Order: sequence, then structure tokens, then C-alpha cells
Amino acid sequence: MFISHFAHKKYPLLIIFTVLCFLKASSANVSHPELLQDNKKKQYKYAVQKDTYTGPKIEIIPGDCTLDKKENEQIVRGINFLYNFYITKFNYTFSPDLVVKIRVFESYDAYKKYIKKVSPTTTGSNIGLYIHRLREAIVWKNKDQSSFLSTVFHETNHLLLRSTVENCPKWLNEGLSEYFEYLDVSKEEVVIKPQPIKDNKLKKWYADDKMPDLYAYLTTYNEDWDKENNLSDAPRALAWSMVYFLMQDTDGRLFIKDCLHYFSKKQIDKYASVRALDAYYPGKHTQFEKDWLNWVPSEKTNHILIFEKPAHEPKVHKFFKKIIHILG
Repeated sequence: MFISHFAHKKYPLLIIFTVLCFLKASSANVSHPELLQDNKKKQYKYAVQKDTYTGPKIEIIPGDCTLDKKENEQIVRGINFLYNFYITKFNYTFSPDLVVKIRVFESYDAYKKYIKKVSPTTTGSNIGLYIHRLREAIVWKNKDQSSFLSTVFHETNHLLLRSTVENCPKWLNEGLSEYFEYLDVSKEEVVIKPQPIKDNKLKKWYADDKMPDLYAYLTTYNEDWDKENNLSDAPRALAWSMVYFLMQDTDGRLFIKDCLHYFSKKQIDKYASVRALDAYYPGKHTQFEKDWLNWVPSEKTNHILIFEKPAHEPKVHKFFKKIIHILG
């Protein structure tokens, strides 16, 4: 009856089209990472096809080096985790055209030369940076593998976050990147480790009664934040500490989700962070400061995070959604 109804309405081409769409969707294979040999350069390029349920399209481009299979697997696992974490915990909706592009250099001179070519005015990029104009992360592959992976995850966070919130306040943008920098995907469970150097710096400030003025810090223009960051590591230490404090429990992660949503919808100015705290944090920004200061001297523990995939919508549901959309 379904087919005869459409035949009566003179939709034979639509019937054929929809049946073909259904057959194509049903026969689609789940894509898997594969290591492709570039015979011309004798280098490896790790390519991952778009997989709706496990991660974005990933391009890891070796500038002058070869990445082994284990390194590639860890990078891909970490990127997929971050991508899914943003979707499931921060309610991000990524563009289907999103590509996580990581360009890797083994030679420091080659790394700096490439940066000078694509972004001549960039400063302060000793081991890695994300260039939003190019939608590309550039990383120097130093001999310390853990440091290399940390830089990859740091810059990937910038890429993912700024794909939706272009002008996020620096404390949250850099804080999340510093947080995910210590992402450990080498074992079955995903672990985020604290940063002892930054933690000890904050504890010393606290013990010496020299904690920075939090309100002044939160109301600093992004440009001024960058200037101060070029002079000292204090801005990053504060950003890491506040994000680590928030990410320790569900309520804090929900607050970050609300902040990111707020920043994606509002024009960002120097008071945006205070407004977000006053809107979403119980007790407003004054209570946040008290809670965070009480937490600063505490011993920090690893955060164990669960890898979650977005809900899988059955192909049949997608098929009928397409039909409804076509028929109006």
C-alpha cells in the first residue's frame, strides 16, 4: 500500500531514490584507521576516515619525520576521546566537515621555518601551536614521547574548542588545553594526571598569602592575557588550577558545559567570565573563589575518565527522517 500510494502520486523516481539511499546506508562499512605509505617521500601519513560514531576525520601529516604505528594509535585514541568527550559532556555539535589536522616536524628548525612561513607574526610557540586561520595544529616531535603526545592533545583541544567557540576567554581555553595535555591513553582506562609544577606554584602562593586577584584575572582581555603569558607561566598555572578544580566532579563539568554554551551565543568581553559564573555557579563568582581557594592546598589525584560514544541512531530512523524531510 505504501508503494502504490506513491505510484498514484506519480513519485516513481522518488521511490527508486529512497530505496537506493536505504540500500547504500545499510551496506555502509564502519571505517577503521589505516596506515598509508607515501612511496614518493618514503614517509607514513596516518589517515582515518570519517566515522560518525567514533571520531572526526583525522589527518596527521609528517613534515619531515616518520611516526610509528604505536604513536599513531595513541594519537588517534586520544583525539577520538577528546572529540567524544566534548559531545557527551559539553554538548558540543561539531560540523560534519571538521578535520583534526596535525602537522608534525622532527627537526626543530623545520618546525620553526614552517611556522614563520604560515604565520610570520606568531611568537611563543616553542613546541606546538594551533593556527585557527588554517584550522591546523603544528607540533614539534621532540625526543620525549610523552611530551610530544601532551603537545598533540593540548593543541587538539584548542582546535576542537575553537571550532564552536572561536573567542573563548583565555583562562578556559588554555585551562582546558593544559588539563587535557596530561591525557594518558596508554592503558585501558583514560587518565588525566595533575601537573605538579603548577600545583606546587599555586600552593606556595596560597601558603605565602600571595594569591593573585581572581576577579582581575577573570576580567583580563585575551590580548593582555597573552602578553602576560609571554612574560611568565602564572596565567597558565591559574587556568590549569581552576579547570582541574572544576573537572573533578559532575557539577564542575556541567558548569564548564554551560560556560561554553554561553560563550558560543554571546559577544565576548572582559566581563563574560564573571557573568557566566554569576549565572551558572551556585553562589556566583564570589563563592567560586572561596571554593577554589579552599581546594588549592589539597592533594591532587588522577581523574579517571570514561570513554563514551555518542548515542547511535538506528539507520532505519535516519532513513525515514530523510523521507519526511524530502516530502516536507
